Amino acid sequence: VFIRQLLQLYHRSQEWGYSPGLSFEYVSALSEWVVIACDQDLLHKIQLVNDDFLENKLNETREDVRLTYIDTKFNQIMSKMDIPYDVLNYRDFSFKTHFAQPTSRGVIIPCTYLIPE
Repeated sequence: VFIRQLLQLYHRSQEWGYSPGLSFEYVSALSEWVVIACDQDLLHKIQLVNDDFLENKLNETREDVRLTYIDTKFNQIMSKMDIPYDVLNYRDFSFKTHFAQPTSRGVIIPCTYLIPE
């Protein structure tokens, strides 16, 4: 429950224009994770954008186009696979604002982003 509330506050803060300092490592330590399978082409695009984030090499206009594309594709994949992603609390998934880690098998996201059973 704590991590769910923390992530909700984190995302609301972003909507209000703040940049909260919540780290991937902290969320990783407090949450279980799930792998969302993706095709290799999309995973490659996600990894390129992720690398740019890590190296702070963002070009606002170019990145927004790439981010919009991969965010849309990833949200479509989750919808087609009936992944119970909690859109009401976390809005559409975005690699710019959400915690995620691309791997060779798919994208790892916290189970906290899913609707509780």
